[in-house]
Amino acid sequence: MYVRPVSTIRRLSEDPDYLGPLILIGLILLAYLGNLVVLSVKSEYYVQGVWKPSWNVEVSPVLSLLLASRLLYVIFTWFSYFFLVFVFSRLLGSDKELYPLFSISGYILHIFLLQLVLNAIVLSIASLSIPHLRLIGLYEGHLRVATSAAFEEWQKVVIVKVLNKPLEWLAYFWGGLYTYLVFREEREVDRRRAVIGTLATYALNSIIAMIFAVQFI
Repeated sequence: MYVRPVSTIRRLSEDPDYLGPLILIGLILLAYLGNLVVLSVKSEYYVQGVWKPSWNVEVSPVLSLLLASRLLYVIFTWFSYFFLVFVFSRLLGSDKELYPLFSISGYILHIFLLQLVLNAIVLSIASLSIPHLRLIGLYEGHLRVATSAAFEEWQKVVIVKVLNKPLEWLAYFWGGLYTYLVFREEREVDRRRAVIGTLATYALNSIIAMIFAVQFI
């Protein structure tokens, strides 16, 4: 998908693969877990006279809840993307069958995986340059306290300053390109309609995400 998106979409339109998106979901959860590890590995809390790792205080007690919320968000993204592409492609004149689109829509999740992996790599490199965070008087029992303090330090690291925005825009660009290719190659609409469908899908999907999404770290 990352190397030959056009040929992959064409293949999936002829031979839908429903296992691939499920594998992507599993990999996304693993990558998200990796981000949590990186975010908490260099911070400790002073709790009842004892220094405790941020992982034990912030992450471990609610890990199942964090993973479940991400799982629901990813599944919701898959289904909402499928619905939007289907509706807009119909409005734009496509009469293609429905079932291949469900499989192809699931592969939009490869962008989430790319974001999380690149984010974990950048944060891992950045963590080598920041001091160990020892937090006193900030314990509130949720992950945001540790991560916000850690991010204040990480934002000072050169690699984060240089790569943060480009990586974010890379994900937007790749998502837009993938959506355009879905309209062109699988829904078989012309270029003008593919651009219209891409813009409409992305705009509405972004609004839905802002309303319902649980933010990825």
